[in-house]
Amino acid sequence: TESFWEAFKAAWEAGINFFDTAEAYDNGLGEIQLGNALKALGVARQELVITTKLFHGYTLPTNKSGNVELKINENQKGTSRKHLLEGMTRSLKNMQLDYVDFIYCHRYDVETSTEEVCHAMKVILNRGQALYWGTSEWPAQRLVEAMHICDKIGCPRPI
Repeated sequence: TESFWEAFKAAWEAGINFFDTAEAYDNGLGEIQLGNALKALGVARQELVITTKLFHGYTLPTNKSGNVELKINENQKGTSRKHLLEGMTRSLKNMQLDYVDFIYCHRYDVETSTEEVCHAMKVILNRGQALYWGTSEWPAQRLVEAMHICDKIGCPRPI
């Protein structure tokens, strides 16, 4: 943790103000470490650009015969409305933030309709939990579909 803090502080002092993480990085610990570092840095939130990604979810510790194992929480992966809304709230809590500048739908989810994703993103943006949203590793066809759906439902397009 000390080496993370030293690297983070050195990055800030070198002029870096953009920090990216994801819910799945070390099962949420990446977001927690970033939040702790941001708090320790004591910089005004407006001076930072923070992003995180939702898709892979997190795992839950289970106890099997005295051994700790990790079990995937099936409700908390993909881009279902449930996962996006609950995942965004959990990510903000982990980072000790009121909002992120940008939230990524990290992968394309073949099991969730693009319309459901767009409606969830509209809720997240309307709550003020993120300023912008976008995607990574989505097929071009689905990204165009999302843009049309967003126009139809009054949601900002993914950027």
